[in-house]
Amino acid sequence: LGKASVLVFVGTSFNVNITLVALDHARDHGIPVFNFNTQDVLEPSVRLNVENIVGKSDETLPRLVQDVKELLEISTAQKNSRCI
Repeated sequence: LGKASVLVFVGTSFNVNITLVALDHARDHGIPVFNFNTQDVLEPSVRLNVENIVGKSDETLPRLVQDVKELLEISTAQKNSRCI
């Protein structure tokens, strides 16, 4: 958690301690939060940068995987171009 640059929650009701600890950490350190859920959404605030992605996980999570892969490819290409 201490090295996280982003937090992703999937299908949690935010009623357990670890999620509350993680949200406090995100607030304290300005870490963006992505909440994949069908009903429990988080309210963005000045202290909490949150994006709620509402839908079934079998539909929303494959999109997340694809987006992360694309970002990693872009990052790798940029790093490789600097080495040339």
